[in-house]
Amino acid sequence: MSRTVVVVGVGPGLGEAVAERFAGAGCDLALLARSEEYLRGLAADLSGGAGDVRAVPTDVTDPEAVAAGFDTVRRRLGSVDVLVDCLYSTETGDGGIREEGADALHGAWDVEVAGVARCVRAALPDLLDGGTVILTNSALSKRAAGDATSRSVARFGLRGLAQSLARDLGPDGVHVSHVVVDGWIDKPALREHAPDRPDEAWIDPASIADTYWGLVTQDRSAWTFELDVRTHTDDLGV
Repeated sequence: MSRTVVVVGVGPGLGEAVAERFAGAGCDLALLARSEEYLRGLAADLSGGAGDVRAVPTDVTDPEAVAAGFDTVRRRLGSVDVLVDCLYSTETGDGGIREEGADALHGAWDVEVAGVARCVRAALPDLLDGGTVILTNSALSKRAAGDATSRSVARFGLRGLAQSLARDLGPDGVHVSHVVVDGWIDKPALREHAPDRPDEAWIDPASIADTYWGLVTQDRSAWTFELDVRTHTDDLGV
């Protein structure tokens, strides 16, 4: 069965790995992010398979841009079957309440919670009765950090949004799954940030993408709402 998949927040690391995995499964793909040059390069790299891959540059903080982006997806690829959120705000750095002001809090929230909600609303008419929504989160959604106030608040908010969506949309046949990536995803920017981190302490984004494909193909009699992924070297962290 061919599916049309929208991956939001595509970048080096998880978003790219999800795009590669789903393209390999023959899906039609729409790649959404702000970086037009990067998206078009990735779409070109993934073209040539069974599915159609389209770059759709979109700023999720702009409601009109989100609406226009999903209109473009429908015109080029048809109705949306799967929405995968890999959004990560760059509007805030690391800092506690002493360092981060309201602008940082609003910036993280606008991308990681409101931005996701905008995308779900835009895709919803297509998703009813059989669609899948996968929301990517981090351990901050369960264990807030004192030195990451705005991001912790946004991550808790995303988990609440996921629970609300699952209860609201599940009866209409929409599978909402919330994935907590509890660890460091192997991608160039983080490798540069932590060059001494051992290889076994990194989470392979391709393996997470395999997990996402499993969520999409689950039978509705046994849907997964929430799962944690981490390396074998980590404890439960609770």
